[in-house]
Amino acid sequence: MEDTLQNTFDGPAFTIKQFCHHYRISRTGYYRLMERGLAPKATLIVDTARILHRDRMQWEASLRHVARTRLGLSDDPDPPAT
Repeated sequence: MEDTLQNTFDGPAFTIKQFCHHYRISRTGYYRLMERGLAPKATLIVDTARILHRDRMQWEASLRHVARTRLGLSDDPDPPAT
């Protein structure tokens, strides 16, 4: 199996293995996230599940939103100066 990244229109598409390596999580951890509905969307390309760049970016944004909400912070990254 070739372990190189394939580019999509907006960036590389990761296999599950590449995604886990990139974000330093175990495959078990990824599948636990998936069971809870917290993993990024995977798209089947030919016969391999790939996580597209835009889906990773949406997933990262959702993580930031959850973290900011739990900390009681605004979602606005640049709140107006007072």
